[in-house]
Amino acid sequence: MFGMTEAMQCTRFRWAILFVAATSVVCAMMITMSLAPLVGEISKDLGIDVGVASFAFLGLPMLVLAAGIGLSGFLIDRLGVFPVIISSQLVIVLATASIAFFGDNYTALLAIRIVQGIGGGGLIAAFTPALALWFPPRELGRVISFQGIAVPIGLMLGLNGGPQLSRVFGSWRFGLSALSVVVLIVLLISLPVAIMARRLRPGGLQRENKGAADSMRILFRMPAFWLGMAMLSLMAIAAWISTFGFATLMIAPAVSAFGLVAFGCLGMGPVTIAVDSYGPVTDNAQSVFELSTIENIPNISGEIQKDFGFTPDFDKGKENLEENDGAGNTFKATAKPVLIGTAVVGATTMIFSIIVALTNKLQPDQLAKLSILYAPFLLGLIAGGAVIYWFTGASMQAVTTGAYRAVEFIKANIKLEGVTMASVTDSKKVVEICTQYAQKGMFNIFLTVFFATLAFAFVEPYFFIGYLISIALFGLYQAIFMANAGGAWDNAKKIVETELKQKGTPLHDATVVGDTVGDPFKDTSSVALNPIIKFTTLFGLLAVELAVSLTRDQSAMFTDVLAAVFLLISVFFVYRSFYGMRIERK
Repeated sequence: MFGMTEAMQCTRFRWAILFVAATSVVCAMMITMSLAPLVGEISKDLGIDVGVASFAFLGLPMLVLAAGIGLSGFLIDRLGVFPVIISSQLVIVLATASIAFFGDNYTALLAIRIVQGIGGGGLIAAFTPALALWFPPRELGRVISFQGIAVPIGLMLGLNGGPQLSRVFGSWRFGLSALSVVVLIVLLISLPVAIMARRLRPGGLQRENKGAADSMRILFRMPAFWLGMAMLSLMAIAAWISTFGFATLMIAPAVSAFGLVAFGCLGMGPVTIAVDSYGPVTDNAQSVFELSTIENIPNISGEIQKDFGFTPDFDKGKENLEENDGAGNTFKATAKPVLIGTAVVGATTMIFSIIVALTNKLQPDQLAKLSILYAPFLLGLIAGGAVIYWFTGASMQAVTTGAYRAVEFIKANIKLEGVTMASVTDSKKVVEICTQYAQKGMFNIFLTVFFATLAFAFVEPYFFIGYLISIALFGLYQAIFMANAGGAWDNAKKIVETELKQKGTPLHDATVVGDTVGDPFKDTSSVALNPIIKFTTLFGLLAVELAVSLTRDQSAMFTDVLAAVFLLISVFFVYRSFYGMRIERK
């Protein structure tokens, strides 16, 4: 049986499960029947018999839907409810959106309908298992009846939505593709519900020491590839929507669509701040507990029993705090990619504004230079990747050196044996050492980025465009990788400490070493790439305009000399960022 807190959580949360399950069935039926009123028009455009079209695009998908329900039952037993729901929704979104591009081909449209049938089968099959897991037996009858309600609603939306949207867009292909937006909205609602379901599911509430393990599973199932694909999908959908007549209103409507995607990501700011703040709170809670040394206070257990009515278990409290810290690491690892994704999508609009200015509003002869066949542009792509990897190394170097100096001070000046708490003076000195090295590292890194941006902008404008594009792309995947890898290293230590109970063993020593790598990964380099990308693109917009105006008013030789000077200054601070911060051998 659940405890009181868990039961209350499930009581509130189960209605979100019902909503996702019901809307998924609505989507499945809507997509399945959306072609029915348009069969005549489709058969005419494809040059096939109406009867053949009816069987191929309606009868056969219904058979596939039935087969998909049976297949999905086995997958649900093996993988769980929500992996099947999310995968089915994603399959339907991609298949439905592709009608706009491949719907004019009979074979391609038939394949799309088969894929839609498989996805729809998964959504229908998941309805009852999802509710059976979250609702008590006395409520199953009434909630399962929602499936009967969802089916006719989906049929109605499909039979009416397909023709209506086809008239709006002037084509049945684009009208049917627009239905993918509805399924996409349901998918975006289902994702957070799926994540919460993993933490609150009834079967998982009673497991011991599950926090760190679940954190690791989430991290390993959200690698840079899938997060990158998520950003790609959002931008691709925006680009597709921009093809519906917006070219007559603006230059390059796809880029404006990317800007709206970035604006939408920024709209998630409050959620991102809340998720990202949870990690430091759990981390500091553990530190406060350890620094308080409350368990060493004489007769503290008796006082707590007298004042609050329970006997404290300090060992269990430590374990709970460590497991909660593991969950906090996961929260931080999931929040940082949203920030970096926003920076990258926003950078595309800034880069586009530079391109418009340099090409005199996209003149074809100037656009030809935006190609890897144009040497400066290709070299700029290479330079951007080099700067990203320099930055991650330099930022970690500053953190590592500062930590080493602090440890050396502690070993030389603070007595560790037989002491439970350091003096305030010594603690301030340790903080001072760490702060000094953080400031030194920040100084070197900022000046390198500042003068590198000026140098590359003055070298050649198209070199600089390639540089900015490379900064954004390399930075996106490097930041996601480091956030996930850092969280995984940190949580690996949590598993050894809380689940395996192997503190003080060689295995624990190895995970501690990994954690010293993971912390700079996720808390230093990864999150700092966000402002680096934003600063480079914003400042670069001014720098390249300055370079072009100086070349026009002075001479190309003048800007080349300035570029060389700025580059030398940048290289000097690159040298300082490593060799000025290195740990010297004694």
